[in-house]
Amino acid sequence: MSELKGTLLTMVLVIAIFGVIAAVLIPAFQDSAANVASQIALESSLIH
Repeated sequence: MSELKGTLLTMVLVIAIFGVIAAVLIPAFQDSAANVASQIALESSLIH
């Protein structure tokens, strides 16, 4: 029974860690994508 509890605790901790990492990285990537898109729009408007 103790091994099962340890396994479940490990699974919950791994899922929680991935959730925290996703919560940090997703907004960072969205900000980077927005910056890249604005730079591309700016450069394309300067070319034309």
